[in-house]
Amino acid sequence: MQIFPKNIFIFFIAISLFGCRHKCMDKTNPDCENFDPCTQEHPISASFKIYESWGGGPPKVQLDKWVFYDTDTVSSIFVKFTADEKDASNYEWHIGAGIYNTRSFDLEFPVSYIYDPSDTDYSIPRKILKTVPIMLIVHKTPNKICFPDDDGIDTVIRTIKFINIARSDFEGKFYGYWDDNTTKTDTVSFDYHAKDSITGLGMAPVYKTQYFKESCEEGSSGFEIYKEKQAVLGCAWTKQIQAFISDDKRTLEMDAYILDSINLTTITKHHFKGKRQ
Repeated sequence: MQIFPKNIFIFFIAISLFGCRHKCMDKTNPDCENFDPCTQEHPISASFKIYESWGGGPPKVQLDKWVFYDTDTVSSIFVKFTADEKDASNYEWHIGAGIYNTRSFDLEFPVSYIYDPSDTDYSIPRKILKTVPIMLIVHKTPNKICFPDDDGIDTVIRTIKFINIARSDFEGKFYGYWDDNTTKTDTVSFDYHAKDSITGLGMAPVYKTQYFKESCEEGSSGFEIYKEKQAVLGCAWTKQIQAFISDDKRTLEMDAYILDSINLTTITKHHFKGKRQ
């Protein structure tokens, strides 16, 4: 006769323990008793990102592998700036003598900021050719309930360092093959010191490939992305390449997009993988 009450008691104890173990304790969940509406809020911030870019360059088809990385060191004259704060009432960027008032925008800096052919000592780090302070002031109505001391104005200053592209990690020759086909061998070379037909400088890399049956000495262009060792390259307007080099600078991979000059909607893609010679 005592077994039944004892079992009932154990049952209720188990239910209570189960309920405690699965108690809702998520501060971001309005259904939980410890919900805090300020958990996902933040004071007004003027923090921002700096991205190496390529300006108006290659078509967007190349963006399938491309990643923009926040950085304070660049080797491209094209730089994108983006404020983290969305929907601010006013963005006020101060870059040199310029003032800009949008959340995100691109700027093109002088070639002299990234190109110094006299920097040839590979035993030392690349030269920093220019430093540019970037200031952003953000105005936005603050959340006074969560942050009663927030005045709705914040200022952040960062500095960009421009380094010499004439000492690119891509410089040199790479032997490999296209499309995983060992019969499609090729030697791809990058020369950041040769004079190209567009700029008259080596800052737009001259690159050559036998697979395309022509060199890109005429009409080549490109910009290295220093942060994660990426590059965008062009050969005339029918060929665009995005290239990636390994951290040890020994392995090169490239995706080449060939635009049909007759049917402009037709694009074929080829992949190259090679080792430094």
